Amino acid sequence: MVQKQARGQSGTGAGMKSFYAMRRANGDWFAVDDNGHIRMPIFKSSGDAMIARSRDNGMECFRPVAFDACALEQLRKTDGNTASFLVVADPSRKLKHGLHATFTELAVNGRLCKRIPEH
Repeated sequence: MVQKQARGQSGTGAGMKSFYAMRRANGDWFAVDDNGHIRMPIFKSSGDAMIARSRDNGMECFRPVAFDACALEQLRKTDGNTASFLVVADPSRKLKHGLHATFTELAVNGRLCKRIPEH
């Protein structure tokens, strides 16, 4: 799991892309081991996150929450710029098929990049 971080609601500014990630009630983010690298899957909708959740029993205690620029900044404060992500375009496939992204690739000028391709 990615380290627990400060709790709080994260707002989305106008024109900013918001993604979804899986989070447990205690604040832990869901992450997977991808060939020795811990990566946090992010989704383009809460529905996609729920589809992936239904296919992976390791996510049963997690719920989709907005993963926007505010959440990304909170994660940076907790883990530095070391977080790695899997941008999941197709939730019906294994999570490891997602697009690999680093913290820097995901964040541009405090906003989230629009890196998720359409199905």
